[in-house]
Amino acid sequence: MSNDLGSAILAALAVSAMATIGYACRRDWLAPSAFGPLLWVFYLSLPLIAARDYSVSGNAVWKIAFLLSSLQLGALAGEGIGRQIVINGGKGTPRPAFSEALALRLLWMSGVCALVAMIGTLYLAFSSLSVYGLQTSIAGLLGLGPHLAAERYVAGRSYSTVTRALLLWPYPAALLGGLSYPCLRSRRHQLVAAAAFIPALLLSIVTAIRATTLFAVACWATAYIAVTVCSSRGSYRIWRAGFVLKAAVGLGIAILFALTIQVLRAGIEQAGDLASTWEHLRPGFLGYLAAFSEWDRSGPEKLSWGFYTFAGVFDMIGVRSRDIGVYATSVNLSGVDTNIYTVFRGLIEDFGFAGALVSLSIVGFIAGWAYRQVRAGQSWYCLILAGYYACCIWSPIASFFVYNGLVLAWLVGAVALWWPLWDMDRRMTRSMRVAQTLGAKVNRQVI
Repeated sequence: MSNDLGSAILAALAVSAMATIGYACRRDWLAPSAFGPLLWVFYLSLPLIAARDYSVSGNAVWKIAFLLSSLQLGALAGEGIGRQIVINGGKGTPRPAFSEALALRLLWMSGVCALVAMIGTLYLAFSSLSVYGLQTSIAGLLGLGPHLAAERYVAGRSYSTVTRALLLWPYPAALLGGLSYPCLRSRRHQLVAAAAFIPALLLSIVTAIRATTLFAVACWATAYIAVTVCSSRGSYRIWRAGFVLKAAVGLGIAILFALTIQVLRAGIEQAGDLASTWEHLRPGFLGYLAAFSEWDRSGPEKLSWGFYTFAGVFDMIGVRSRDIGVYATSVNLSGVDTNIYTVFRGLIEDFGFAGALVSLSIVGFIAGWAYRQVRAGQSWYCLILAGYYACCIWSPIASFFVYNGLVLAWLVGAVALWWPLWDMDRRMTRSMRVAQTLGAKVNRQVI
C-alpha cells in the first residue's frame, strides 16, 4: 500500500464520524443519514486492513468521503433535522406494515415471478446441454458453467431474446418475497417467501455467474429491512447479538458461495486448488478502493450523462450499448484484472464530481423523505427506502440499477404494492365522503 495510508485512514474516521452524527439525529442506524456512512465505514476499513498490498490513494478515499457527506446532508434534510416524526401506532409498537391480504397478494405474485424465472432457467439449462453435448444429469448441469461463462465473458455473446426475457424474473420474485415475509403469519407462507431465492441460485449454478444470486439476495434483504423499519416504527436495533451473528454468517456464506461459483466456472477438476481460486476472487472482494484510486488518477474523459447509472436502460432503448461488466477497462491487481470501481466512478463519469455531489444529495433527500414516511407507518414508501438500501449495499461494486432485471423488479414492486394501497385508500376516501354526506343529510333532517 502506498504512503497515502494515513490520509485514507483519516478519511475513514471522518466517515465514521458522519455515521455517528446520522445516528445521533434519529437514534436509528437504519435511517438513511446513518445507514450509508455506516456501511462505508466497513467498506473502507475492509480493504485498508485486509488488502494492504493494494495501492490506495488518500485523495480518492477523501473524494468518497465528500460524496458520502453530500448523500448524508441530503438525507438529513429529507428526514427533517430536529423534526419530530409523528408515528402511527406509537413508537416501538410492532404493527404489520401490510395487511395479511396484501402480504398474500405479494407472495402470490412472487411465486408467479419465480415460476417464470424457473422456466427460463430450465429452458437455458436443457437447451445448452444439447448444444455442448453434455448428458442430462447433475454432472452435466454442473459442467455447463465453464461453457456458458466463456460464451458470455470471452466470446461476448448473449442469450436469445426469449431466454433473456425469462431470466429477468428472479429479481422481482426476490423483492416481492422480501416485502411479504415480515407480514406473513404462517410459517408455511414464510418458507414460500424465502424460496424466492431458488430460481436465482439455480441460475447461478447453471451459468457460473454469482451476481444473479447476490442481486436476488440484495433485493430480498433490502425489502425485508424497509418493511421492518415500517413495522417497528424505527425502533429496530441492529447492534444485537442475534443480528450481528446473522450478518457475520451471511457474509461467510456469501464468500463460500462465491468460491463455489468460481470453482464451477473454472471446472470441477480444479476444486482442490482453493488458494488459487481465492487469489482470483480477492481483487473483486477487496480491490475496489485500489481500482477506484487507479482510475481517479486520470478521471473521466467526457461525461456520460447517466449511462453508467442506468446502463441497461440506455442499452435497451438503443442510445448506447453496455459492455459486459459495465466498464470496458480493467485494473491489474497482483496479476488479476478487476473492473470493480465502486458506484462513485460511474457517478463521476456520468455527471462530473460536482454533479455527483448534487446527484447524491438529491438521492439522499428522497431516501430521507421516504424514511420519514415509512417510520410514520406509511407503508407506501417502503419500496423507495428499499431501493436506497440496495444502492448502498451494492455501492462498492457499481450502480445497483445498471441491469434491467433490477429496474424491472422495482417496477413490478410498484405495481404490486402501490396500486392495491392506492385503490384501498381511494375506496376508504370514497366511504368517508359517503358517510359525511349521509351525516350532513341526517343533521339537516333533525334540524
